[in-house]
Amino acid sequence: MDATNFNNDKPEVGEKFEYMKDVSRVMSASSTQSPQTKIYLAKNSGGIQKRAFVPTVLKPFKFYTESRDNNSPNKENSPNPPFIPLAYGVQQFLESPTRFDAKTGKLRSNTLTVPKSPYLRTKYRSKPTTILPSPTHVIKANPVPDYKEPYRPVIEHRLIELPMFSLPGEEISKRKSQEIEERIRQENEKMEKMREFKAQPLPTGFHNCPTRPYYSPTHPKPFALLTNDRGEKYQREFYEKVRKEQEYYKENRFHAQPLPNFKRE
Repeated sequence: MDATNFNNDKPEVGEKFEYMKDVSRVMSASSTQSPQTKIYLAKNSGGIQKRAFVPTVLKPFKFYTESRDNNSPNKENSPNPPFIPLAYGVQQFLESPTRFDAKTGKLRSNTLTVPKSPYLRTKYRSKPTTILPSPTHVIKANPVPDYKEPYRPVIEHRLIELPMFSLPGEEISKRKSQEIEERIRQENEKMEKMREFKAQPLPTGFHNCPTRPYYSPTHPKPFALLTNDRGEKYQREFYEKVRKEQEYYKENRFHAQPLPNFKRE
């Protein structure tokens, strides 16, 4: 094969067999020689040199779980204890001396707790207290009812007079109402003052004033609106049109002589 074969031409059959022989020869040589002296070239030719196929060599490995299982106690791998019959075990228990038995603790009786003084120094530092004598107890009880007569309840009619009171809101509302009334009064006074007519007084004497000319009152003149003229014109035309239509219908009406009477008398 030529190294300049860029068209990916397939090798001939003879070249293919020679290539396979070279690969098998390199594989056999690599198994016998040391790793330093292995030949990785597949074909001694002047073309492109390729590395030969070297299979991967597997190495032994261990999982951590295997070592953990070996270290942990296993019931299957542990040695079985010798079998001891139950009767033999009971006999050994009865023959064992009593000094090896478990001792029971002392049982305390449930008695009352006796308090003990802590001997505090505050007793010596505290001031003496005098206990006053308690007053005599007076027994208060209702009188014994008299069962000779039936019970008659005593109803007391009382007139309850409510005390005078004022709420805080009443004072606030009263003050606000006074403020509103005062504001309204001021506004009314201001409006009355603005409505008051103020003018300069009329002069009393007339000096060198021209006489006022007299003008006769204005008398209105008759006038005619254009709308009235248009309305009258429309009315005249309308009535004339109606009159002509009536005459036309009257002239075009069918006029004929009545039929003669052919019946015999």
